[in-house]
Amino acid sequence: MNGNSKPAPHENLTVGYFPSHFPRDPIVVNTFLEQLALGQVLQPLVRIADSGDVRPGLAESWMISKGGQRIELMITPSIRFSNGKRVQAKDVAYTLRRHLQSTTSQSKFFLQDIDTIEIINEQYLTVNLKRPNNSLLQAFSRDQLGILPDGWQFKPESDEPLIGSGPYRLVRREESWHFIWNENYPEDRGNRVAEWKVLQSSDLSEPAYLPFVLQAEVKTIATKLSLKKRGFKPQTSYVQCSYWWFEANGESIDDHERLKIMSTVDDLVGRSIHRLGAEAATGLVPCGIPGSLKDRPTIENEPKEDNVTSSPIRIAIPGHMLAEHRDFDDVEATAKKTGYQIEFHTYDLAKFEQEMVRIKPHVLALRFAGAFKDPVGFIGIAGKLLGRPLDEYAKVKDIRFQDILESTSTNAKLTKVKAYGQALIRQGYCVPGWKTPIYSYLADGFDNHQSANRFIPSLEDVSLDLSADRAEPS
Repeated sequence: MNGNSKPAPHENLTVGYFPSHFPRDPIVVNTFLEQLALGQVLQPLVRIADSGDVRPGLAESWMISKGGQRIELMITPSIRFSNGKRVQAKDVAYTLRRHLQSTTSQSKFFLQDIDTIEIINEQYLTVNLKRPNNSLLQAFSRDQLGILPDGWQFKPESDEPLIGSGPYRLVRREESWHFIWNENYPEDRGNRVAEWKVLQSSDLSEPAYLPFVLQAEVKTIATKLSLKKRGFKPQTSYVQCSYWWFEANGESIDDHERLKIMSTVDDLVGRSIHRLGAEAATGLVPCGIPGSLKDRPTIENEPKEDNVTSSPIRIAIPGHMLAEHRDFDDVEATAKKTGYQIEFHTYDLAKFEQEMVRIKPHVLALRFAGAFKDPVGFIGIAGKLLGRPLDEYAKVKDIRFQDILESTSTNAKLTKVKAYGQALIRQGYCVPGWKTPIYSYLADGFDNHQSANRFIPSLEDVSLDLSADRAEPS
């Protein structure tokens, strides 16, 4: 390289670290990086702006009618898939129906109020609902619901298993996966990177870009890979954990006992927040998202410490969360104060139902990365994992989750979100945890301008820094 050289836009850069099972069918995707990958290849119907407003995606316009029970969608006629075929209404219907019929899709919960989907013509379709659901349009922004061609099937042996209309194609070359700029994408590439080689978790080569690094991992990764710490930057998204009453243990537990158990979990969470120096969550909706709470509620009628059951509290927790959440000194201190012993049992999210039968937990630990600014999503997705509608799960007083979905105005919706979130916590169904920042790493010589309508990082946001002075010795 001569003294004035800079990386060319077509340079083959690396992005990591994706799980070893990548890529998979979108209906089984359940990790942050896999969602990110879908967002590079597929386009959703709409996008959500930083303000929370719905913006066009594949749908250029929409109209809500019949008292909120019909959504009419007009598909942009000029957008094409990477195979050159025009995106049509039948493709949208096919994609949504795949998730509705799936037993594994995380997005199925958000679509459960869909009754029928009618194709009117090539570019126009209607989505008819069983009941009003003012959050469905926002849910259409999920990367997992990115649109695939009518009749598409996932074939793991294919060298291009995903066909979408997003900025990149996912292509296998010489046993490695690559994101390659989609020439049918409606925007000019400009100085964006033309090709990214995917690094999987087993390949610890030095990356040019790491879009997802938890705060606790920054120092370890920087040291292990000899990366410059200045290359790590906080993202818009962050992870927030919470603990949910699960009652899969087969024991007969009344409301009073549940309050005692969840008060014990709340004590342990408080110790974890202090130990980690973390920012406590005020509720289920992350701070800064419309509908979040100003102050953290306390469990109502906190019970006395007498009559403690001899059975330990079993907490089911994903394996990757265990090290941060279980500290033996914290557990011992909580047991000394409350009289309850606490057991952590790790589970594999891919085998969730079988794992819950095996563990029989009292409490389920969850962690979500915020991806859009509709507050209902942060509460509602828990219903998918809890295995039943929230109004069946939690008999909270004076308000139902369905009341939120049927709100006729934004202000009414946010008021009800706050009231429902407070009720879930005060009545011992959920204990909010803490905020864990997400960082990304980007090598020198590139810019990352995260777009205002995305809360998951995108390769499309990374471009060559034309102003960077990256002189190297000849």
